[in-house]
Amino acid sequence: MAKSNKKNLLECPQRIKNLCIMAHVDHGKTTLADSLVASNGIITQRQAGKIRYMDSRKDEVERGITMKSSCVTLTYKHDEEIYVINLIDSPGHVDFSSEVSTAVRLCDGTIIVVDVVEGVCAQTKVVLRQAWVENIRPVLVLNKIDRLILEMKLTPLDAYYHITKIFEQVNAFMGELYNTDVMGRTAEEKEKKSKEKEKERKNSEGSSLGSSNMFENWAINEDLDDTDLYFSPESGNVLFASAFDGWGFRLSKFVDMYHKKLNLAKEDLKRALWGDFYISSKGGVKKIVGGAREKGKSPLFVSLILENIYKIYNVIMENKDNNEMEKIAASLDVKLPFTILKTVDHRLKLNFIMSNWLPLSTSVLEMVVSELPSACEVTDDRACKLMCTATQRFDSLPPQTQKLKKAFVECCSDDDRPLIVYVSKMFGVEKSCISHKIGSKVESEAKSQRRPLTMEEIKERRKMILLLKEKDNVANGVQNSDAVEEEHLEEVEEEEEELIAFARVFSGTLRVGQKVFVLGPKHNPNKIIGLTDEESLPHDVLDSLEYIHYSEVKDIYLLMGRHLERVNNAPAGSIVGIGGLEGIFKSATLSSTPFCTPFTELTLQASPILRVAVETVDPRDLPKLRKGLNILNQSDPCVQVKFKESGEYLLITAGEVHLQKCIQDLEERYARVSLTVSPPIVPFRETIIPPPTFDRLNEAYIRRKHIRWEEENSHIIQMIYRSHRKIVSSVNNSNINNNCNGINDLNSDLEKYEPYEELSSEALRVINSFKNDLKNVLEESGEMWKEAFNQIWSFGPHYCGCNILLNRIESYKRPSFWEGISSDFESPLLTYDTNFVTGFQIASSVGPLCEEPMMGVCFIVEDWEVNTSSNSSVSDTMGQIISMVKDSLRKSFENSHQRLTSGEAIPQLVFSHWEILPIDPFWEPQTTEEVTHWGDKADSENIARNYINDVRRRKGLPTDDKIVASAEKQRTLSKNK
Repeated sequence: MAKSNKKNLLECPQRIKNLCIMAHVDHGKTTLADSLVASNGIITQRQAGKIRYMDSRKDEVERGITMKSSCVTLTYKHDEEIYVINLIDSPGHVDFSSEVSTAVRLCDGTIIVVDVVEGVCAQTKVVLRQAWVENIRPVLVLNKIDRLILEMKLTPLDAYYHITKIFEQVNAFMGELYNTDVMGRTAEEKEKKSKEKEKERKNSEGSSLGSSNMFENWAINEDLDDTDLYFSPESGNVLFASAFDGWGFRLSKFVDMYHKKLNLAKEDLKRALWGDFYISSKGGVKKIVGGAREKGKSPLFVSLILENIYKIYNVIMENKDNNEMEKIAASLDVKLPFTILKTVDHRLKLNFIMSNWLPLSTSVLEMVVSELPSACEVTDDRACKLMCTATQRFDSLPPQTQKLKKAFVECCSDDDRPLIVYVSKMFGVEKSCISHKIGSKVESEAKSQRRPLTMEEIKERRKMILLLKEKDNVANGVQNSDAVEEEHLEEVEEEEEELIAFARVFSGTLRVGQKVFVLGPKHNPNKIIGLTDEESLPHDVLDSLEYIHYSEVKDIYLLMGRHLERVNNAPAGSIVGIGGLEGIFKSATLSSTPFCTPFTELTLQASPILRVAVETVDPRDLPKLRKGLNILNQSDPCVQVKFKESGEYLLITAGEVHLQKCIQDLEERYARVSLTVSPPIVPFRETIIPPPTFDRLNEAYIRRKHIRWEEENSHIIQMIYRSHRKIVSSVNNSNINNNCNGINDLNSDLEKYEPYEELSSEALRVINSFKNDLKNVLEESGEMWKEAFNQIWSFGPHYCGCNILLNRIESYKRPSFWEGISSDFESPLLTYDTNFVTGFQIASSVGPLCEEPMMGVCFIVEDWEVNTSSNSSVSDTMGQIISMVKDSLRKSFENSHQRLTSGEAIPQLVFSHWEILPIDPFWEPQTTEEVTHWGDKADSENIARNYINDVRRRKGLPTDDKIVASAEKQRTLSKNK
């Protein structure tokens, strides 16, 4: 369709459908997307399923998997109305699940693709959960039905029962999501809903004419109906397909085909076409009867649909009977061209007949138009979820912000409506692809090949070279002009990446040249109240705000898969690319009003866990690497980049495939330098556990003298003498490992708050809930922890971890962590209180085993004494106290994993959760049986010890490796005479 026509269609949000395709890896998403792209003539039907049009990266084509979410704008004519379909193809590999999150946020509906042979897989559940969390409507495509025929060799009846099991799996998980959501509602939400129901009931009592109407209203408002949550073929939200062979259908296709032939009502046939029904002709009257399985009859879905499809497959693929194939094609009103008749590729013949009889793209797009909501059908619940973070409630927002909810729901493009745009991610595009006219008929081959420079561009580059050469001559003296020109020509010609924002316009119209507010995730509209009553902010006020700034929209692009088309504006409901935005990190909210609240953070199903250190082969390329890492960090929603003070550049990814993609992007696109990459490792935590009661041969330990030694020496006393001052501390440690995961989960909600920010009522509720849960956890842990809640001194590391510092000092009864220190409290130790806590934060963030953070450790301070003379100053001692506390806590931790204690300290390996690695890194044989089994030295490989040594080597820490594993004494051979 012409570019101008597309722009006109975008102005009608009622006919815009924003959807994404989601599935487990290799379930057929990209093949399905190819069929939809071919329906608009972008590629041919014969290329569909083979070209993988939405996979534009080289490694995507080589691996055969999708690594990034990409969008294409399609059109479809239905009932004399033309619809715009913004289709997003998302990855199915778990390493790229963050790309799925960025796609789902921009959509109103989704197509869930399930392979009928493999069924519901792990990533299928992940994408269903993401659709549920984002409150978007799903439809189901059961793909690869051809595998039931050709690979599994099932009969039509067995195939029907196999498909029924797939439905049960999908709907069972949908029911699980529903029940989890209902049971997980807070007491406040339930109370609020009950009040609303009571109010509605009273209103219905006043307006009802009789008791029957009153009871009917009560029934409607009693509970949420979950029948619309499930997939059922008769409701029209399920499509049966083979994307590889290009066909697909809904039940309505065969209802229209058979209702006149069978002389049955459409609605009756539609309800009976899927289920345990068959047609009975008793008494000469055809009627639909249930109980097909009990009576040995084939269900209607088998007799009317599957048997016909099986017949076509058997004739073409098994029997290879061309005469029978021509008869079938004629009965289906499919005209076979000469090239199809003469080809020896029987799969091509099958594809041609099936795609003309049951065209996949038509069936899918009809389901999208009829079942999925349009861009202007944003529900109130979804608008509230987008506007309110996990620590906010809608009624706590300013009145100016609450008015924007109407703009979300109406999705209007008028000039008087506020502009609201959400940027879900940034993606890099080479400048050569977008610096000239984009969207031409030749599909922007500059992605892979550079176009020739024009004379004007050559002149501009020569001017730049001369300017750079003059600057170098002034700074460093005159150099060889030819060498300088060649060097700078290389720099100028080097392609740079421009970051494009992947965004959706929820309200208003976005225009080129428009200045908008860029709202960071931590922007708080409550802070704008009192500063201005207008839609603009003075520059001095804007500079004082941390998470909001102005930016100009330089370009707007219509996303067309592998290329972009430049447009002048983007009305509400459209998904576009935005160029030239500044100050966006991963995601952001754009608005014409500063009272707009930032969208809630994306729900990422996989967190980055695989860590490597990267460095350049040539040290002179370090600035390029740093710049490239910044671009990568901004353009990839899941990657994390850390620049250590030691000079180490860390890259943290979701998995090995994701890591390889990031390294390739750095070397070929963002940094364009050769890299050296360290072996990948995963994060560890250091902790302690109670001594084991059984040895490694499952024999019970006999309590020996070294156990009493452990109990007697579990206290660490640290003394420091400095400038007439003696500092003494006594520290004990204990494990809270059984409950540390629960404490960490409770603490995660509090990390969303900014320090010293004014807390809302919802925030206070979260804090009180955390306090109550933590108190219960400690009290249930035993008698030792009964009073621990009121003795908490601090959490660590970073004041929010799951390690605890307890104050049990008799002479220093400071208020607990929850109360804070008041001005009335006095103590000689109060001056050094902050220094003591700082030492605890350092110790808990860098453990003694391999300098990884601690987890689940409680440090109990039982005594602390500072004896000072009157002549010394306080400032001299503060640093020494920090060092003393850090060393004593680390020593206390280290002492608890001495070899005689049989394994107190064990690192933890993270994948989806923290789990103890059940091997003592310092284990040595102790019992007679262990010595007999492993020998005195226990030379067998210790996995935990290897992990610790790997981490220590990467950090440059010393290890106790054996330099010589085995050797012989050198012998001097006598010289032959």
